[in-house]
Amino acid sequence: SVNSNVLVLVSMGPENVVKKVPNLTGLDIDIAADAVEEAGFQVGMIVEEYSSIADTGTVIFQDPEYGQLISQDAEINLVTSKGEELVSIPNLVGYDYVYVRTNLESLDLRVIAERKTNINYPPGTVIDILPAPGTEVSKYETVRVFISTTEELINVPDVVSRSLQQAETTLLELNIRYEISYIQVDYSIQKNSVISQQ
Repeated sequence: SVNSNVLVLVSMGPENVVKKVPNLTGLDIDIAADAVEEAGFQVGMIVEEYSSIADTGTVIFQDPEYGQLISQDAEINLVTSKGEELVSIPNLVGYDYVYVRTNLESLDLRVIAERKTNINYPPGTVIDILPAPGTEVSKYETVRVFISTTEELINVPDVVSRSLQQAETTLLELNIRYEISYIQVDYSIQKNSVISQQ
């Protein structure tokens, strides 16, 4: 009827339920995906990245992070480990040392060089690599490279803790040139004895 009151209900839309994001880091991807759905969220993007710490298939990062409050049914993106990145050592035997070192370092490998007497290769040529070419190693692993030289090489004797006179006699007998550096010492027993050698 005219001038009567009419009650009008206006919908505010669905209730916006917010929930706390669960901690998924360290979980296997299958278990993490189940946990996401059980918590009322959706699994978003899954991206794989190399990791030297986490096992393959383990969650190493999540977005949003653990503890954040987000809307129910929101997506949680996951980054999983695809294991440690391995590098295959290339076969560079027969190449010049500088070229070999540059190549190995470009693969994020550390290079230690050692000379070896060999008359079959020109001096400065790489004649061996350890670990052997074709071996898969972790990034930043140390690779030993052997370089040819026509010089006859001898083992350097250990003269540390010997008297200076004994050290000089030993080196002269092997025809090894040497330089002496003097340093101050804390104990009189160290006087005139070899503290270190290089």
